[in-house]
Amino acid sequence: MAFDTTNGTKLANLVNPQVMAGLINNKLTDLQRLTPLCTIDSTLEGQPGSVITIPKFAYIGDAADVAEGADMTKLTETTTNATIKKVGKAVELTEEALLSAYGDPLNQAAYQIALSIAGKMDNDVLSTANGATLTYTSAATEFTADDFSDALVKFGEDIDGDKYAVV
Repeated sequence: MAFDTTNGTKLANLVNPQVMAGLINNKLTDLQRLTPLCTIDSTLEGQPGSVITIPKFAYIGDAADVAEGADMTKLTETTTNATIKKVGKAVELTEEALLSAYGDPLNQAAYQIALSIAGKMDNDVLSTANGATLTYTSAATEFTADDFSDALVKFGEDIDGDKYAVV
């Protein structure tokens, strides 16, 4: 009776995830474009599909001329919900491919997995940014330093620290 080698996973078909994780994590940071501009809270815990509640302050609006004794704006805080999601990509490499292929399939797989995950994360950031309700649009044909300063004021940003304009 012939042995059926098409069924079942064999050790030769698997890549040590501890080796791959290091390769992917190092490459992932270098490949991300928009995600490094975000504040990442890695203290939250949950499972994919879990909904977490995040508190946020509401913008008080632009300043206005006020008369003496006029009512002032109250600072308010609301919450927003976010769903934890899991993203990933996998590549299957056989031992024969690792040993006989031209080039370095393991490092190429790690690179392409990192590129895939970085692209997904950046696309999610861009999708969220595209839904922003507070925007700044310049009437000028060129975006100037004055436009950047005006935008910072509108967004309520402090002068200190790094600022980025995504064009």
